[in-house]
Amino acid sequence: MDWYSHLWKRRIDDDDDQVEEFIRSWCVSEDCNGGRWIKHYFSFHRILLVGKGNLSFSACLAKAFGLATSMVVTSIDSLGFLSENYKDAHSNVVQLVRRGCNVFHGVYAMTMADHYALIGMRFDRIIFNFPLTGFDKTLSRSEQIKRNQTLLSKVFANALAMLSYVGVVHMVHKTNGFFQEWEIEKLDLKWGLHLIEESEFSLKDYPGYRNKYGMGRQGL
Repeated sequence: MDWYSHLWKRRIDDDDDQVEEFIRSWCVSEDCNGGRWIKHYFSFHRILLVGKGNLSFSACLAKAFGLATSMVVTSIDSLGFLSENYKDAHSNVVQLVRRGCNVFHGVYAMTMADHYALIGMRFDRIIFNFPLTGFDKTLSRSEQIKRNQTLLSKVFANALAMLSYVGVVHMVHKTNGFFQEWEIEKLDLKWGLHLIEESEFSLKDYPGYRNKYGMGRQGL
């Protein structure tokens, strides 16, 4: 699979090297003051998960942490819509809430910084896996690419407003064919973000995660 995880941090002019070193080294031990790790994610991180489908990635993190009190999960869709279209979505929401996670529905990724439940909140990790506006057969390839670039640009702008000082944006993205043409590495600079890492993404690192094709809603 041509899936890659991309990590961006805020671009800071002063002491930039020291900030990046701190981001990479913050609680790197397997057991830091009783916290738990799963790959890039630590149970003490304040984590925002965006544009979730069946919420299985969120549920995976919550299970690994034991508790999810530092996690916020958002979806553009209602719980009813998710339950109808993803067979495991409802059970994942129930498990997240039981572990202390805040789950908000009707949140648009392109305007999330202004959502009443999220205003003023800051996060150490903002995660958006496989962003896609869907495929509209009435649009040309170039128009489809532009529409997805617009989505990502607005997500970056909102994420920048919601990052903590040492916060990082994580995005899993396909890098073959159509998806490569989005040139996401160029979109970040406009919004004051800087790509610090690109690595292969493996499903086996996240037990229980099942990537599902989205419903193609542009407000994602």
